[in-house]
Amino acid sequence: YKNGKIIRYGLVAKVKTDKDQFKNFAGKWEGSALDDLNALYIEKAYAKPKTVIFSENTYLDFYKRYVNMPLPDISFDYAVSDKYFVVATSKEMIYAILDKTKSQTSPSATPTATSTQKVILGK
Repeated sequence: YKNGKIIRYGLVAKVKTDKDQFKNFAGKWEGSALDDLNALYIEKAYAKPKTVIFSENTYLDFYKRYVNMPLPDISFDYAVSDKYFVVATSKEMIYAILDKTKSQTSPSATPTATSTQKVILGK
């Protein structure tokens, strides 16, 4: 994902298990997720919050959890659906990717990525 001149890194994986099962797995992983995926913050480093508290919401058919970092354009977001597990390093990035998954399943949907926001999602 590219935002301006900064490249942001994340991951998208196909899920072959029940959404609730994967939510439980991801929830258990939250304690070490930031440390495990620290390498995703290559061009935009963050200062880890003193207390890591995940918040949650939903978007499209995704269950989403996130931690806001002290800088406003950095976060650790992950989302789970019946088809995908997505990790992103900013709010803009997670929503762009989740929107792109919708366009992958609906031929009439239009992608939300622009020339400065590129998201690649394989099938």
